[in-house]
Amino acid sequence: LTRLIKTLKEKNLIEFLSNHNVIPKYGFPVDVVELQVLHHIEEARRLQLQRDLRIALSEYAPDSEVVASGRLWRSRYIKRLPEKEWEKYRYAICDHCHSYTAERFELVDHLTLCPQCNQKYTSNRGTFIIPAFGFVAENENPGQPGEKKPERTYSTRVYFSGKAKEEKPIYLNLNKMEITATPATHGRMAIINDAGKRGFQVCNLCGYSVIIDKNNPPPHPHKTPWGSDCSGILGGRYSLGHEFETDTLKITFGDYRDTRPEFWYSLLYALLEGASAAMNIE
Repeated sequence: LTRLIKTLKEKNLIEFLSNHNVIPKYGFPVDVVELQVLHHIEEARRLQLQRDLRIALSEYAPDSEVVASGRLWRSRYIKRLPEKEWEKYRYAICDHCHSYTAERFELVDHLTLCPQCNQKYTSNRGTFIIPAFGFVAENENPGQPGEKKPERTYSTRVYFSGKAKEEKPIYLNLNKMEITATPATHGRMAIINDAGKRGFQVCNLCGYSVIIDKNNPPPHPHKTPWGSDCSGILGGRYSLGHEFETDTLKITFGDYRDTRPEFWYSLLYALLEGASAAMNIE
């Protein structure tokens, strides 16, 4: 707990203000993490592999492969820093209303009911680590890229917690349909990589991580990023996650009901395309 408190106290101020929607994120290089390559070959010394954390959750997650300088590098470690601790959250996604909620790992034992619709959570929940310190590639000799696409795990779509500071709504009437548009700030969002619901096992000493595979148990002992044997043990069933805040717009269509998810996805993208065309923006 002491290391976690130290991590929170020493957070970069600009990054904190940007993530909490106080200053615009696009104006500052925040949430950028690196896949560090510690290999001794010349190509490794020239590499600078950096991504926004939302992209890195997929491209740099343990067991993912990256092509750089004509070599195939495999991510293996969630980077640790001396005297600091990863932030961990217990999270759940509601099967009924699809909203997301999370609480700090140290403060709650489990999440039971969705705060938005009061339905019980089922299997779509777990614990995620925020890999804010970045990742480290395994130090074995890199491979040669071929025709096969590099392996990668994929993160989820962006989830909304339902938490936001709502402002005065706007009421519209369109073809007898009453529409309410409510702008809001500080909308809490999250994106998660659970390795296709398999999860990651992680060593709390060196950060060595693997996708859970019952048919292929992880090596013991495993190696640290510097090549020595690690005394730590892989454990847990973790996801990788990232939280951020942004402005939101809630649109309510009167008493209209439709239980088909594909209808609402279609309507969502129609609104996005229509708004972009009307304002002549991407």
